[in-house]
Amino acid sequence: MKGLLFILFASFVFNCTYSQQKSSENVNRLLRLSELSRYQNGIKSLEYAKKAYNMSKELKNDELIAKSKISIAYQLFILEDYKKSLYQISDLEKTISVDNEILKSKIVEIKYVNYNVLGLEDLAIKSLDEYINILKKVPSDSAKQELVKGYFYYAYRLQDNDLKKANNYIDKALQIGKTLKLNETLNTYMIKASICMGLNQMDSAQIYISKAFEETKLKEHITYKYAAYELQGDYYFKIKDYDKAVIAFQKTLAEIDSMKIDDFFCLTNTTAKLADIYTILGDKAKEKEFREKYQKYNDHLKERKNEGLKQTIDNILNEQEEKNENLNTKNKWIVFLMLFSVTLALYFYFKIKKTKRRKRNILQQNQVLITEKSELEKEKDLLNKKANENKLAELIELAKKNSPEFTILFEEIYPNFIKNIKVINPKISNSELHFLGLAFLNFTTKEIADFTFVTVSAVQLRKYRIRKKYTIPSDEDFNVWMRNLNTH
Repeated sequence: MKGLLFILFASFVFNCTYSQQKSSENVNRLLRLSELSRYQNGIKSLEYAKKAYNMSKELKNDELIAKSKISIAYQLFILEDYKKSLYQISDLEKTISVDNEILKSKIVEIKYVNYNVLGLEDLAIKSLDEYINILKKVPSDSAKQELVKGYFYYAYRLQDNDLKKANNYIDKALQIGKTLKLNETLNTYMIKASICMGLNQMDSAQIYISKAFEETKLKEHITYKYAAYELQGDYYFKIKDYDKAVIAFQKTLAEIDSMKIDDFFCLTNTTAKLADIYTILGDKAKEKEFREKYQKYNDHLKERKNEGLKQTIDNILNEQEEKNENLNTKNKWIVFLMLFSVTLALYFYFKIKKTKRRKRNILQQNQVLITEKSELEKEKDLLNKKANENKLAELIELAKKNSPEFTILFEEIYPNFIKNIKVINPKISNSELHFLGLAFLNFTTKEIADFTFVTVSAVQLRKYRIRKKYTIPSDEDFNVWMRNLNTH
């Protein structure tokens, strides 16, 4: 009898262990699917990561929960919902103590990429330094893989203003690659080629472009050949071989189309470059064609931030919260109707009582006058609001066109901002006012770059210089600082 009980117990323990192992494998499989679909179907990738998180919660496995949260946060960043991406990381740090150094570094990496896009330069650099310092202390190959990414981030940041330092960082990444097969080899070769072009080392640039093309053949799930073609186009443009540049950029577009990749940043940049080349070549028809395509892709980038996408993300992340909210809403309506019924009953009671008073007519006349006055005030407010909305819409259109009239209308709508900034800097230039106006309206770094026909890095650098010029504290948000200037 004891032997039978032992066998039954052992069988139960084995089944539980096997079930947990299979569940852990399923979580990792879902996370892998999330990674594979990250750039092709962002919503699907988020769904996989959310399912992995739910399964991890059931298993009560902190490491898998952390991995899932990181995956969700990274996908939210890709979907440009930076606030929710940072919230996921903040929530993770509050609820789970992460001991794994690689996972710690990935948490810091999510902070860095978000801060970088948001233009929070001080926080971005602090996070990037922390990311690299964590990984330097870990001797494993996986840590070295992540460290290469950190060097890549630094090289990418510096290539627009300090090519020498950028080159040093990318060389560190390539040095690691001599002893380790890198996951980031393609990106490393491409940034090295870009830096070589900046240093006018065109022969070296061509070698690394060739290496990048070789690397695209090794990718297991998605071909990044289109990015290599775009880089090749930049190379030919740099040496003024415009015919070959056109061919390379056309291949970029064809590759994106054939793979059905949702990279509208690349589409926007490539069509803009083609339009510029056709301007140089004097082909007005082609220039017009690609200017129109650029505008279409640029508009589509903005549409991707619409409320529909954000609502979809909310539905995936907050299914249970939404059910609870619906229940709370239903209960609130019941309470509201009960209170409304009681209030209505009391209203009629006092109304009837008032009708018995001798001053009923006078009170009624006063009520009519008050109501009419209220309606007139509402109508006046509505007209003022509509006029302000029309002006704001016109201001946004002027910003998109990079019109010189933008600063004039901006000063009319936000006189306090202009007055206060001129108190700080009486000699402020129109171009700086124009730039601050765009930032004040909450346009993203990428949108400002598109409107003013400069690179994203140039916009980030200008924000950084303005922050230094006006001694804006590193812990104060750039946009909040400007909003505070719009006071009396």
